[in-house]
Amino acid sequence: FVPGTPRHVDAARAERVASAVPPFVARVGLFVDAPAGEVREAVARFGLDTVQFHGAEPPGYCAAFRPAVRVLKAFR
Repeated sequence: FVPGTPRHVDAARAERVASAVPPFVARVGLFVDAPAGEVREAVARFGLDTVQFHGAEPPGYCAAFRPAVRVLKAFR
């Protein structure tokens, strides 16, 4: 869900992919410094199981999404 990146997925494509994924496959959304509301909307709209953060998100920001979804924080 990171605009301007080679693997960016817009909402229409995310809906198609999410609806085609079997129930036993985890849906993961990758975000970089996205507003919390945008992440929550993607979780609800696309049935994400995990959110992966690759920006400068602080621990409190990341923790706010648990326990609703699994959270992965990448560090550079």
